[in-house]
Amino acid sequence: MTAGTNVIVDLLGGVALLLWGVRMVRTGIMRGWGGGLKHFVHRWLSNDAYAFAADGVAAICIASTRMSSRPPIRSSKQLGYYVNLASNRKGVPK
Repeated sequence: MTAGTNVIVDLLGGVALLLWGVRMVRTGIMRGWGGGLKHFVHRWLSNDAYAFAADGVAAICIASTRMSSRPPIRSSKQLGYYVNLASNRKGVPK
């Protein structure tokens, strides 16, 4: 196989695994909470105001989780490390 074909096969395999994992999680949640979950979602998200508020809460939770997973930057050396990672430079400052 050529390098390009290998990359395409790897990407397709990754997508297939992602879709399979999402299906497994969905199946497990529906088996565990099926009817109750459907009733809860329909009841609370059928109102536009509640749906908007739920979307805002979800966005805040996702953003706060993302920000808390990164350690704080305490020095210019650490800042340089993050800049190097962002620009794909090789090497880490000592």
